[in-house]
Amino acid sequence: ARAEDSPQVFLSEINWAGSERSTADEWLELVNLGDFTADLSNYVITGVATGGQAIQIAEGTILAPGQTLLIANYSEVDPKTTLTAVPNLITTAISLPNSALDILLTNPDGLVIDSYTDPGAPDFGSSTPAVSAERDLTTLSWQSSTQKLDLASNEQLGTPGSVSLPSPQVEPEPELVADEPIVETP
Repeated sequence: ARAEDSPQVFLSEINWAGSERSTADEWLELVNLGDFTADLSNYVITGVATGGQAIQIAEGTILAPGQTLLIANYSEVDPKTTLTAVPNLITTAISLPNSALDILLTNPDGLVIDSYTDPGAPDFGSSTPAVSAERDLTTLSWQSSTQKLDLASNEQLGTPGSVSLPSPQVEPEPELVADEPIVETP
């Protein structure tokens, strides 16, 4: 269930299989699709950490409209990662399962803001070659990434720290219809 007054923050990309440099080269990304800045202080992401633990987002973490929050095991300069994008949060706690993904993003009150659940082998992304699962931000459906951006690998697909934002929907102007003359009949 989505909280009605919650910010429009979504899980936007999940690299659950690591990379050619390390199986622990895992990362995930959040995006703010709302019109207002989102305060993610003390939000929790479950199903992504070692031993079933959760990752808590630090106090003071703000996400502007259209901005991403990249959470990774390694900094972009670590030799165990293919990331060239700079992560916003680096934690060695990320441990994404290669099957039975059950990821929840909750606010500090425990309300589920977004989730990704795949009970078997993930339908999106892969380990050979390394491909992340990413979201079509127009339909919010999941798919395997088809692009390479901010990755040092020639074979890996993903777009860490970058998203293609949906175009705003513009309501068409109503057509003006000339008034028909009133004809009185005798």
